[in-house]
Amino acid sequence: MTIKEQIEKGLKAAFVALKLDVGYAIVSTSSQDGVDYQCNSSFNLAKSIKDRVEKSPIDFAKSIVAKFKSNVSIAEAAGAGFINFKSQTPH
Repeated sequence: MTIKEQIEKGLKAAFVALKLDVGYAIVSTSSQDGVDYQCNSSFNLAKSIKDRVEKSPIDFAKSIVAKFKSNVSIAEAAGAGFINFKSQTPH
């Protein structure tokens, strides 16, 4: 299993734990220095349920990061609602 696949697995588990739609648990590579992968879905997630839950993208990102568990990556909420992943193992 690749690092990206392991991150995706941990991200999906965090979404399930929070009862969020795992269809939004999308991981992509990042061009940002010091960040290997990212998830920008907090923005779309906040839009999709704004009529039921008043939560900002950064609030979603922080909640997801709090539930994310991985042996290969560290997750952090950043900016307005990004989730950045930094690998703990060599690529």
